[in-house]
Amino acid sequence: MKKIIAFIIIAALSLGFGISIRGSTPVTDAKLKTAISVTDGKIHSENEGKLVIVSGKLEPELPAIDPALDISIPYIKAYRTVKEFDHKEGTNYIYDWFEIGEDYSEENNGGVNGEYLVSGMVIAKTHIGEIEIDPQLLKGLSANTNWNDISEDNFGEYSFNILKDKNTGEVYLSEGDRCPQYGATYKGQNYKDMVGEICYSYTVVDENAPLEYTILGIQKGNKIVEDTGIDCLPLEKGIHDTKDFRKLVVSSNTKMYVVLIAIGFLFMGLAVYSIVQLRKEE
Repeated sequence: MKKIIAFIIIAALSLGFGISIRGSTPVTDAKLKTAISVTDGKIHSENEGKLVIVSGKLEPELPAIDPALDISIPYIKAYRTVKEFDHKEGTNYIYDWFEIGEDYSEENNGGVNGEYLVSGMVIAKTHIGEIEIDPQLLKGLSANTNWNDISEDNFGEYSFNILKDKNTGEVYLSEGDRCPQYGATYKGQNYKDMVGEICYSYTVVDENAPLEYTILGIQKGNKIVEDTGIDCLPLEKGIHDTKDFRKLVVSSNTKMYVVLIAIGFLFMGLAVYSIVQLRKEE
């Protein structure tokens, strides 16, 4: 029965979000028509408080600093994964590494450059020309590779063991003397003393080509910040004018709608099938 309820909840959420995106797309497109295109990387006083579409090369101030661990990161963006070693629920001597999830609260900067020791994003201070980009607008940069060249030079006041998974080559910073191993089974009292150990690893945005992007937001002073009243991703790779950006947003929203509706019907079908099977068993 729990499985059926889970299927129904997933179906309802997917269908609900899909319908919401479908309904908001025309409104979003209408707002985008009013956006002002900025291609010269300059602050124009007449755009203050207005919706702008800024395009150009992202210029990060490196290294970025992880405020939770005081580690210097030579990339525009990194995703920090935090894992803690603990018992598996309901067992006495079976253990595993469990991720400590992201904290999206305002107190922790919405999961970006947060000070709490949880999984989250580290994003460098970044400009396009003289325009500073709010880190919240750069969440969509895809972390695409493990950061494996970590050295003691990257550490601030913290001291860690640098450990590497012998199977995958992934590098971890560990507060203990072990790191997660791919496919490992942790069973037996000999792992008891590891409970509470923490490991940190990073995936980073590592692009060789120029970081050319088009970003949507509100101009405030010398910054472009997130417009929370518009329902679309604020970041698109490449240089796009207002018309192209609108097309990309509408296309992206349409794809998202189709995927969510498909997921919704899939899980609704699974729920119906599970109910039929349950009744047969009765």
